[in-house]
Amino acid sequence: MHKQAIARPRWHLGGALIVASLLGACAQLTPSPAASGDGEAPLRARGQEPSWSLVLTGEQLQWQAGEQSFSVQMRPAPSASGMRLAGMHEGRIIEVWTKARTCRDSMSGMPHPYEVLVRLDERRYAGCGGEPAALLHGAWQVSALDGGLPADAQLTLQFDARGRVSGRAGCNRYTSSYTLSGEGLRLAPGAATRMACAPALMDVESRYLRQLAAVQRFDIADDGTLQLIGAQGQRIVARRP
Repeated sequence: MHKQAIARPRWHLGGALIVASLLGACAQLTPSPAASGDGEAPLRARGQEPSWSLVLTGEQLQWQAGEQSFSVQMRPAPSASGMRLAGMHEGRIIEVWTKARTCRDSMSGMPHPYEVLVRLDERRYAGCGGEPAALLHGAWQVSALDGGLPADAQLTLQFDARGRVSGRAGCNRYTSSYTLSGEGLRLAPGAATRMACAPALMDVESRYLRQLAAVQRFDIADDGTLQLIGAQGQRIVARRP
């Protein structure tokens, strides 16, 4: 195929829950993935109103809520409603449930992979847990693009655990890095090959790279699709292949 330099834009891929309601669905709840003790990274979770946080490493729980902070050994504890982790601190019962379902932080809107419910005696705390990056990792096939996406255009994304993103932009391949923070998702200036394709495909590629440059945050829809969202609300929608 004939190769030539093409003009490409510089792109910068850049209240507590009622415990009974969760217990009613507890057949789907599982102990935190960190509870397996198989060397996985700790599970971190937090919530608001009131503000609280926890770190679960294996079966060791570090808990903080306001000025209260303590560490306690937890154990898997079967119940009629499913599975939970339970422990005892100074005569007080603490229980933790996790559910593998997208949970959005109430302050930032950032999605996390787990819903988390904590009961400390009669006090209930609800929030989100896990690393948002875990929702991004892996391969994605773009299914919708602002301005339309021809059926024969193959656009892909691959997020890895080292902070790199790469894929096919229709005609050319591209690579960059990404950063997740409390402010959202940003992709750094990237590089792409310089193959020339049919004008229609080059137009799709140009729009795709511009929209990647405008990404400010992401979400996971109820149907499991990845939504890369720009400042003006424009969306790149992608599905698992």
